Amino acid sequence: MKKILIVLICYMIIFAACGDDANSDNKSDGSTTLTITNSTDFNGIQPFYGDVDFGMLNRGQSATKEVDYGTNYLYLMLTAMSTAQHLGEHTSMWGMTEVVTCEEKQNTTLTITNNTTVEFGGGNSGYETSGGATTGTLKTLFDAYIQYNNDL
Repeated sequence: MKKILIVLICYMIIFAACGDDANSDNKSDGSTTLTITNSTDFNGIQPFYGDVDFGMLNRGQSATKEVDYGTNYLYLMLTAMSTAQHLGEHTSMWGMTEVVTCEEKQNTTLTITNNTTVEFGGGNSGYETSGGATTGTLKTLFDAYIQYNNDL
């Protein structure tokens, strides 16, 4: 009888120590989070998901913030330094053309790359009215935006 009891206790200890791997993406506190990584060639990308500001992300940096679950657009505020006659800093807002969906009580990971498709949302009206490209990959559009600011 003692042997059976010892075996049962061993099984209880083993099964109690095992975690639930099926829900490993769930946050322990039940929050919904979004992790954004800047894998572009650019410093100074500031992502916004809804009303959540992820702060300035330089190349290779990541940020994780608690967000509302659901579907929303991600906006990127980019900063271009003008090296023309006067040094100046110009910012513009670009929106990702694809929506981002964050599942309830899970962490969603998003990596921004040079090939991320974006659309010009404003911030420097001269860029748009002078015939600047307003939709394309992040690299193509941001390079054109930097060139525009250097030509000022």
